[in-house]
Amino acid sequence: MPIEVFLLASKLGNSEALVVKKTISKPEDLIGKRIAVPFISTTHYSLLAALKHWGIKPGQVEIVNLQPPAIIAAWQRGDIDGAYVWAPAVNALEKDGQGVDRF
Repeated sequence: MPIEVFLLASKLGNSEALVVKKTISKPEDLIGKRIAVPFISTTHYSLLAALKHWGIKPGQVEIVNLQPPAIIAAWQRGDIDGAYVWAPAVNALEKDGQGVDRF
């Protein structure tokens, strides 16, 4: 049986982002911080690629596997320092009022 593979590509723009608390102003500040991301997702792979680009090993950051609704709750409780997630969760983190930056 022949298999056909295809790729649909689109520009994600602002629909996905690494959002962090204002106390994190540069990538190196991520070291030792708790960053939430849904594992095996585009944002998970984007986070790993970003860390590699910045010269940060994944073990230097506490990467927490959470789904978007749990990410919002963890952010509101102060359990995480940031998250790499997609809309509408990314927008909810920014609107929370705790002060955030995007990388």
